[in-house]
This record gives sequence, C-alpha cells and structure tokens, in this order.
Amino acid sequence: MNEINTDAALLLFDEIEKRVNQLFEKIEALEKEKTLLETRIRELEQEVGDKTEAARKLAEEKELVRARVDALLEKINNFMVLDNDARMEEG
Repeated sequence: MNEINTDAALLLFDEIEKRVNQLFEKIEALEKEKTLLETRIRELEQEVGDKTEAARKLAEEKELVRARVDALLEKINNFMVLDNDARMEEG
C-alpha cells in the first residue's frame, strides 16, 4: 500500500513539475512578446513624433505661403487703386 502511495505521489510531482515548466515557458514567451511590443511602441512613438513635426513644418510653410499670397494680393489691389486714380485724373 505504501508503494502505491509513493507511485501516486511521484506521478503527482511529475505532473506538477510538467505544469511548472509549462508556466515558465509561457512566462518566457510573454517576456519576449513584451519586449517586441515595447520595441514596436517606441517605433510607433517615433513615427508619431516625426509625423507631428512634419505636420508642424507643413503648417508653417502653409502660413508663409498664405502671407506671401496676401502680400501679393495687397500689392495688386494697391496697384489697381493707383491705376484707377491715375485714369480718373487723366479723364
């Protein structure tokens, strides 16, 4: 009877050892996945930063172009006013 209990205990310990090893394998796999995900997060954060910077520069360029166009339109408007004034004085 004692031998049966010993065999059962050994089988139980074998099963426990197997499950513990599976848990360690799972932990190792999860740690690797975590590392990969952290790397991907850093890459995506860098991409977001790059795109944010590009969008900021584009907005600055757009504002510069808008200011230059407004200045040109103002010059054209002033020229037309002066031209109309000159024609009125002639006529």
